[in-house]
Amino acid sequence: MMSSKAILIVDDNRDLRLLMERVVGRAGYPVLHAVNGLSAMRLINDRPYDIGIVICDVILPDIHGANLLDSLNALRPGVQGVLITGDPDAVPSDCLWDVLVKPFPMAELLRYIRALEHEQPTLEAEPASVESSLQPNA
Repeated sequence: MMSSKAILIVDDNRDLRLLMERVVGRAGYPVLHAVNGLSAMRLINDRPYDIGIVICDVILPDIHGANLLDSLNALRPGVQGVLITGDPDAVPSDCLWDVLVKPFPMAELLRYIRALEHEQPTLEAEPASVESSLQPNA
């Protein structure tokens, strides 16, 4: 049985984002997308969707992907996330989020989503506001 929780894809690379949206949507998941950290924060804060998993590029125009996942988890404790990157060195060594290295087969992304659906969240925080959560990219 497929989850009714939405998958949020955050990537400023339009072609890759559209490909991931198509593959994840065809697999039966509701899909939302954002092109930067601020639009992702607005989606998770303002929309009635129950976002369960966030797939987030590491390098976004306005925030580092790991900081964005931390902030999203603070807004909605229990949100699962995975970082995607073509440069594993761009991921901080103390990062608590899993990383998929580009290029990866879309089947691998779907396997990862299915695995995350069955995991308990590892990060928990008190809910916070968008203003206090969004940190600029250093």
